[in-house]
Amino acid sequence: MKALKAWWRRMYGVSYIENDPDSPVIFVGVEQAGPLRRARRLVASFWVKHWQWVIGTGIALIGLFHLVGGESK
Repeated sequence: MKALKAWWRRMYGVSYIENDPDSPVIFVGVEQAGPLRRARRLVASFWVKHWQWVIGTGIALIGLFHLVGGESK
């Protein structure tokens, strides 16, 4: 359980600073993006930048596979 808590603190940058109840300042941990979130963001940014050639390449590959593996009767 200690290993899980240590991993969670490293992953999300949780800091345990005691807050003074009478102070207007609040200390919170800094949340870092997890690996799945970073991967989704990477794929989404790639798609937004390069969607034109991704679609064109996909259509060309479908046509090539259809041509090569076409019906042989």
